[in-house]
Amino acid sequence: MKIASVTAKLITICFLAFACTTAFAGGNEINIDVNEWSLKINKSKIKAGSISFDVLNSGKETHELAIIRLDNKMMADVGKLPVNKHGGIDEDNMNFGEVVGEIEDIVSGNKASKHFKLAPGRYAVVCNIQETEPDGSVEAHYSMGMRALLEVE
Repeated sequence: MKIASVTAKLITICFLAFACTTAFAGGNEINIDVNEWSLKINKSKIKAGSISFDVLNSGKETHELAIIRLDNKMMADVGKLPVNKHGGIDEDNMNFGEVVGEIEDIVSGNKASKHFKLAPGRYAVVCNIQETEPDGSVEAHYSMGMRALLEVE
């Protein structure tokens, strides 16, 4: 009788531990849709820790996702970050934050996922592709509207 009782308690504990772990893991993910010229994020706030970024490229061009932790001095408007002469963010010369994660080369129609461990703070989530068009002009995806603000609590 004691063995059955102990077994039942162990099964209950294992089930609860699994249920809690599964529920927690499912809550720390962000779904993002990128296309010409928008970046739609399904959450503007999320808890700190390991976060799954699940990106769908529903556009026709290749896109990327760069996650930039913003310094405290930066305003909440991610559309006003300093840019180079072409309208893109110079990731190697930033004085307002740092890139903490990237998912590169998300081809049209494809999905990409990656986990990043984020501390509390404000983050710019952007497509920072800069490409030269056949006419010589430069297309900077960030300046064309592919950006969002993410608050990590």
